[in-house]
Amino acid sequence: MFRFPSGPHIEWLTVLDFDEIKIDRIFIANIDDPVKRALLVSVVKGLRGTGKPLVFEGVETPGQFEFVRSLGPGYLVQGWYTGKPETISAMNIQG
Repeated sequence: MFRFPSGPHIEWLTVLDFDEIKIDRIFIANIDDPVKRALLVSVVKGLRGTGKPLVFEGVETPGQFEFVRSLGPGYLVQGWYTGKPETISAMNIQG
């Protein structure tokens, strides 16, 4: 038997005030696996109810990017596919 996470991580979604939810790269890796895909789609559907932005970490391939796009508009992505890491000096951000 596998016990789906029920400890503090799930509870945090109901008691903490947060700005966004980050989906760890482990969930997007090997997204071509039908079981992983189905699980992530279900989790995303549940998290939509929080009203918080969802950020997918580790988006590194066109297939992963297209998967996130297939979930609908409004999701954020981070990873090598959308931009490589840069040094602070190369970013040219004024504060």
